[in-house]
Amino acid sequence: MEIDLMEMLLEGKHSFEFQDYCERYFDAIYGIEFQRVASYGSNGDGGKDGYIPQSKEYFAISSRSDVKTKIRQDFVNCVTKNYNVEIFNFVTNRISTSDELAVVDKLRIHNPNIKINVITHKHIAAKIMQMPSQQIRTVLCRSLDFQGDNTVFFKADEKEKISFPFSQSVKDSYVYYLFVMTLLTLVIAIGIYYIWSSNEWVWKMSMMSLLCALPIFLYFYKEKLKKTKFPHKILYLILGEKLPVEREVLFDEQTHISIRRNGPWHFTFNKRSADCIKKGCCGKVYLYRSEEYNLVGRCENDKINHVYKVDGNFYGDLLS
Repeated sequence: MEIDLMEMLLEGKHSFEFQDYCERYFDAIYGIEFQRVASYGSNGDGGKDGYIPQSKEYFAISSRSDVKTKIRQDFVNCVTKNYNVEIFNFVTNRISTSDELAVVDKLRIHNPNIKINVITHKHIAAKIMQMPSQQIRTVLCRSLDFQGDNTVFFKADEKEKISFPFSQSVKDSYVYYLFVMTLLTLVIAIGIYYIWSSNEWVWKMSMMSLLCALPIFLYFYKEKLKKTKFPHKILYLILGEKLPVEREVLFDEQTHISIRRNGPWHFTFNKRSADCIKKGCCGKVYLYRSEEYNLVGRCENDKINHVYKVDGNFYGDLLS
């Protein structure tokens, strides 16, 4: 179970967050020999995110899904912009093994003098599990009580994941806002007519028409309403500084949807859950807001007694 938790943690990280984890991992493995590299404007990072000068070993870290394209680009940039590259390591959490990449074999054939490795999150997870507790805390920025078996990881359901720019959220939500505005306008108009008119029959007919129109509207537009992404809630989180870039927070408690801000105006909806580890229980645990812990996980079978304290990495520790 421990190695599975570690793998899921690393697999769930994106962009600079995954890079931070990897850099702390390489710091722990290589010490001061590992040199981090920052991107500088249009010059970029030269196809590397870190390197070891003594062994001429270079590391390119990526969580992008287009792995085949990315590894080719980073390799070309690295060997072009750096002198005498002997080892090139591509670090990713988007594949399980290097065997999945035929492009790696081609690069090795055409560059026999350079050792090309693919390091996946599974490799890193296995190495981390062999580290002392203090090093694990340094890499993960938290301690994990694996021995007590009281920790679960809230994994994102890949089938429920939706990535979108903010403009798309506005486009997908116009039917919802049109419905709300039309409904409010009609209710206000009927209310004003009722106050100023003595014709009660007309008022009753208007209310009946409105009540009949609602299910008809919902029937024809239910699919479009399901796509609503509530851009006003996203703006509220951004303006309230509750959703900085590279962070994920609970978006809707009823549907257990969380939102991750990938970039300034690009987001991902996730639905996270975990298997309850309470003895004798086989229910699913979902995320809820909490005044005491910010986030908690509650089991669908027992929301009172099967409760987990959840941290920013979506690890939950069983409380009761």
